Amino acid sequence: MFKLHCKSGTCYLVGEGEAIIRGTLARDIATVMEYKGLKLQEAVDWVVKNRLDRQAGMIAVYSEGEVAYGFNSNAMLRGCATEHGCGHLGVNKSNGQYEIVMCGSYM
Repeated sequence: MFKLHCKSGTCYLVGEGEAIIRGTLARDIATVMEYKGLKLQEAVDWVVKNRLDRQAGMIAVYSEGEVAYGFNSNAMLRGCATEHGCGHLGVNKSNGQYEIVMCGSYM
């Protein structure tokens, strides 16, 4: 059986996350992975294409640490940091281009 785990017991959303919560899109990603046999990125892409009824972006993190994202807006700002203190912030655009906004150490 496929299970989603959240160690802290909390989840965070930014922006109009209420629509994503109401649409139970995280559950949809898990269901698509289980029943269609898709990988995380494929499942996120499927949900963004077939379930989002407004412009939004999603970032999903699998229990093993795999990260996937998808969006149907003109662009999506995203960022990450490593345990070594390297930060990365960039913008993905709907035309497939990626622009680095900031990259460097913050420690």
